Amino acid sequence: MLAKATERGADAVIVDLEDAVAPSARAAALEGVRDWTRKHRAAAPEIWVRIPGAAPIDEISRLVGPGLSGVVFPKANTASEVSMIAQVLSSTTDRPGLIVIIETAQALQNVDEVAGVPGVSRLMSGEADMAAQLGLAPDDENAWAPIRSRIVVASAAAHLPGPIGPVNPDFSDPDALRYESQVLRRQGFRSRAAIHPAQVAPYTDAFTPSEEELLAATEIIALYEAALADGRGAIVDDAGNMVDEAVVKIAQRRLADS
Repeated sequence: MLAKATERGADAVIVDLEDAVAPSARAAALEGVRDWTRKHRAAAPEIWVRIPGAAPIDEISRLVGPGLSGVVFPKANTASEVSMIAQVLSSTTDRPGLIVIIETAQALQNVDEVAGVPGVSRLMSGEADMAAQLGLAPDDENAWAPIRSRIVVASAAAHLPGPIGPVNPDFSDPDALRYESQVLRRQGFRSRAAIHPAQVAPYTDAFTPSEEELLAATEIIALYEAALADGRGAIVDDAGNMVDEAVVKIAQRRLADS
């Protein structure tokens, strides 16, 4: 599986040492992942490793090395748990990043503190485990909206990038995957974790701004800059919409997502 992982078109690869590896095989898998990461560090933009939530500190330290972008920490419940991992990573020469998966009710209650831990790079929503705990339907976007909003707001307040959307175990319907990813984008998410190569294309389509969106954003920014040069702080565009600093920030974010 790792042999072809960098050839699937994803922006990053997450190697799973949590659910994909039996505990008895984890030590061997850890060494294999280290070797693979070093050999393929130039083949993928980013390589991350998802560790077991109860992984010993020495295992995490042994993972860190050239080519590792960071660690994905699942089932984190408290800021103190996250801080322990962040301190281990920050003490290494390479200083890899840390993505925290919010997938329990306790983690959701503590999401503001978790997002604010120094060293946290980004949050990810883990809805499969949370659905089982809360009794929510995995495909009910209305039920998930307030939970997703908590994660998005916590990310923004901590000055983190927009969070990563949840995994979907179904990869048979690209249209459905594209639609639900578009919903996630409108709700404030900026990417999504895939578990199968068939999911990469619909996710990329959903999270990449269209040419029309990019053109509109570019025109808004140019119009506003011209207005500022003329001494005006707010103007009306050709469609009759007010353009001020807040509107320009939205346009700038859209360009940054491209």
